[in-house]
Amino acid sequence: MKKAKRTKTYRPRPVTSPVVKFYAHQRLLSGITHLAIGMYMTPHGEAARDQLALMGFYVGWGLAMASEIEFGSARMKQLHGTLRGIVQAAHAGARWDAALTPAIERSLHLAEKLLIDNARLALRMQPWAEGIELRIKNGTVQLSDVAGPEIYNASQPEGHAQDVAEEAAA
Repeated sequence: MKKAKRTKTYRPRPVTSPVVKFYAHQRLLSGITHLAIGMYMTPHGEAARDQLALMGFYVGWGLAMASEIEFGSARMKQLHGTLRGIVQAAHAGARWDAALTPAIERSLHLAEKLLIDNARLALRMQPWAEGIELRIKNGTVQLSDVAGPEIYNASQPEGHAQDVAEEAAA
């Protein structure tokens, strides 16, 4: 009598699929490129609430990723400073400040890299970034929505490295 062949059940993992990663990367790159072009074409002082909201979303998403992966790193500090600048501009009347353009562009590309390299974790961090975007759009954003520089005096949350390692292994 032959034994029945036991096969492993196929479980698709759409987030880690190379095709999904490629498509997500292309969508992110396209969105960030359009946003960067818009930044350079927007005159200084022009109303830009929606543009600031979208920038806040991308940079905030990258910041959430960096704070989970590499708490206190130089990349996290760059993203944090840029997001604080975006929130300050949105809080002060949502007028475009052309001086922010180079820092925002660098932070957008940094956020893109973090999001693509850590797609699984990115899905968990998205709601926080959407919240920042919504508060900027509604005009209810406060400087306290993004922690101040005192965050760098705090130590890394207990168990943080283990949580990140487990998430990466999953």
